[in-house]
Amino acid sequence: MKALTIWQPWASLLALQMKRYETRSWSTDYRGQLAIHAAKGFQKSQRAMFECWPVYDYFKQNGIEYPGQLPLGAVIAVCDLVECIRITHAFVATQPKAERQLGDFTLGRYAWRLTNVTRIEPVYVRGQQGLWNCPDISRYFV
Repeated sequence: MKALTIWQPWASLLALQMKRYETRSWSTDYRGQLAIHAAKGFQKSQRAMFECWPVYDYFKQNGIEYPGQLPLGAVIAVCDLVECIRITHAFVATQPKAERQLGDFTLGRYAWRLTNVTRIEPVYVRGQQGLWNCPDISRYFV
């Protein structure tokens, strides 16, 4: 299975289905099952994002009240990567405000549409940059 390492709090926002798109500066032709891996690092600026609206409200609704509760260095969800869309004015105009606030929708970037997101108990594995091959974790979500 392919995996993508994502910084917190965005990895958990995807796992909790609070955002539908992962925005990237690069495109991919890959389509199929994808593991969402929360990066091991969690910088001060990313922790500060946790306290911003609507992020804090989303997490609080899911019983997460402080950044230290977010898993790091682990696969936390599996999903299907179904589309990779170049970001245009027209595309941005179709996105809800909350989605736009939770990604970098700069024109020319790419929005990776993720569906069938299933949150799993954290499976601690070492992440990598780009798309990478994840060890078999199927026993954690079947």
